[in-house]
Amino acid sequence: GNTEFKEAGDTCAVSPDSRSFLNAAAKLLGLEGKEDELARALVIQIRELPGGEVLTSGQTVPEAVSLRDALCKAVYTRLFDWVVGAVNRALLPTKVAERVIG
Repeated sequence: GNTEFKEAGDTCAVSPDSRSFLNAAAKLLGLEGKEDELARALVIQIRELPGGEVLTSGQTVPEAVSLRDALCKAVYTRLFDWVVGAVNRALLPTKVAERVIG
């Protein structure tokens, strides 16, 4: 969520000031060495048209911010679901308790 964008003509680009945030996010997502691809994915929209033709267009700053926020939300949702699952598995009883009276 710390990655900022700047206007670059009709489109936008990742702000050089926030490049370190993008690099950290790429590393945490397992995309180390592919930081430029992550930056491109945030600022370029790719559409496949019927017939297989591929159309690429640049995002505006608000569109890139919205995409960045959606990516963050998806990552946090999956992380939260994983944590809840791990806690639930840890709380499962390991053996069946014997019934004891008195």
